[in-house]
Amino acid sequence: MTLSPAAIKAVQAVEGLLDYKFQDSDLLLEALTHKSVLQAERHYERLEYLGDRVLGIVISEALYHHYTAEAPGTLTKRFHSLVSQPALAAIATKLELGRYIQADKASNAAKQPSVLSDVVEAVIAALYLDGGMTAAKGFINRHIDVTETSADDSQENPKSALQEWALARKWSLPQYQALGRIGPDHAPEFTVRVTIDGQGSAEASGSSKKQAERDAAALLLQTLKQT
Repeated sequence: MTLSPAAIKAVQAVEGLLDYKFQDSDLLLEALTHKSVLQAERHYERLEYLGDRVLGIVISEALYHHYTAEAPGTLTKRFHSLVSQPALAAIATKLELGRYIQADKASNAAKQPSVLSDVVEAVIAALYLDGGMTAAKGFINRHIDVTETSADDSQENPKSALQEWALARKWSLPQYQALGRIGPDHAPEFTVRVTIDGQGSAEASGSSKKQAERDAAALLLQTLKQT
C-alpha cells in the first residue's frame, strides 16, 4: 500500500499512541482505513475480523484465570461487557484514534461508535500480525481491565445507566443535542451529542435519533468509567 504524506503522518502519530513501532506500517494504515476511501487498496474489515478473535481469546483467558470460581454463564456476561461496541469505542475515543481514521469526510465514519470499535479490533489484529500475541496482548491488557466489570453490566438501557452514573456522583444530568441529519428518507443518519457539564461529551450516529442517543450515552459512559 502506497503511503501518502498524510497517511505517513497518521501512522507515526498512532504508533506514538500505541507506544509500538511497526515493522510493516502498511498493516497499521490498513487498520485505520475505512471502506469509504474509494482509492484505498485495502481497508480495515478483514483485520477487524481477525482482531475480534484475538481480543476474544485474550479476554477469555484473563477472565478464566481471574474469576476462578465463576460459572461459564457468568464469565460470558463479563466478557460481553468488556468487548461490547461502546467499551471498544471508548478506548478509541480515549486514544483519539478518530483523528487518524482515513475516511471520506462526508461519511462521518470517524465519529461512529461502530467504526471506532471496529478500528480498535483492526489495530489489535495489526499488532498481532506485526509483533505476535505479545504485542496484541500488551495493548489489550493496557486498555481493558477484567477486574473492573460486573456480571450484571448491561448495555440494554445506556441512557438510564448514564443518568444513574451522573446522579450517584452529584453531577449535572446528561444533555442531548441533535447535530444533524443526512441521507435519503429511506436511509437517514442522525448525529447526536450527549454532554455532562464539566465531565465530557460524546457523539454518535444512528438510523434514528433514539439510536444515536443510546449509542452516544453508551460511549460517554464507557469513557467516564475509564477516566
